[in-house]
Amino acid sequence: MVNVSLQGAQAGYDKSVNGIDRENAYRLGPGRGAYVSAFRPDGSLKPDWLARLERLLRAADQRGMFINLMYFYHGQAGQFRSTDAIHNAAVNITDWLIAHDFRNLIVDVANEYDLPGPRERFDAENRSGCAYLQYQRQATSSF
Repeated sequence: MVNVSLQGAQAGYDKSVNGIDRENAYRLGPGRGAYVSAFRPDGSLKPDWLARLERLLRAADQRGMFINLMYFYHGQAGQFRSTDAIHNAAVNITDWLIAHDFRNLIVDVANEYDLPGPRERFDAENRSGCAYLQYQRQATSSF
């Protein structure tokens, strides 16, 4: 199994690295912060990320491999405009996976959400809400 994150963890979130921290990394902009995400702030999906993910999932499937796909990383939650945007992202990526009939994956909705520190928008209600939205999508598809 291979672990793949749609939000790339907290690269560069360290005050000793050019003054970048959680509060300013996303706002600094491309090339200046640690914003790594397949999602836009409104929860829509980035086509370039999806193209890479599709190549990876198909290559893994051809080799009989599973992917542990992590939707969200708690340290990147601040890039979303709202809790609704997080829900939109969960629905959008789940719908995309179902539409492409990917079956060689396990979904980790909110990776490392239980680590110490601020939870921002990943409280228990939102994590379970995203998981439920994902379940609803899968239950209503031919997946």
